[in-house]
Formats: sequence, C-alpha cells, structure tokens
Amino acid sequence: MSIDKLSFIRPVTLSEAPPSSRESRSQPTKAEPGSDILTQVARQRLDAAPEVDNLKVQQIKEQLRQGSLNVDIEQLADNLLDMGASIHNGKSS
Repeated sequence: MSIDKLSFIRPVTLSEAPPSSRESRSQPTKAEPGSDILTQVARQRLDAAPEVDNLKVQQIKEQLRQGSLNVDIEQLADNLLDMGASIHNGKSS
C-alpha cells in the first residue's frame, strides 16, 4: 500500500483552532494526584504484587557476576510464554 498524496491533511495553526481548543490548551486541568485511571490500576497491581526477596536478588546478582548462575532455558521459555498468554488474556500473574 502506498500513499501518494496527503492533500486532504493540512496543519492547523493555533489561531485556526476553535476557541474551546485554545482555551483548554492555555488552562490545563488540575486533577488530584493519583486520580487518573492508569495510576489507580498501577497502584492496585503494585499492592497485589508479591514482596521482593532482597537477599535472593543479591544472591542472583552475585551468581551473575561470577558466571555461576544456572538457568533452565526451557523452564524460562515456558514461564515467558505463560506470562505473555496471561497478559494477552487480560489476567495478571
């Protein structure tokens, strides 16, 4: 598919925009911190997330530095596929 001409699209300057558009740009809306839906969903997921085992994280970092971390690649691949499927299906793991 190719697009030869975009003559039907032209830039709009601020002076051409309807007055309501100009006003909304100059007067940003003020919302309470954390009131948008994305923030609410993020907070819910963060609250539902398991706590991080910092000792285990440090041990894994040290094994990575030493080159001694053994990873079951097949298990890792299966886990990634499961995680992708749960995201696609709208479920969080």
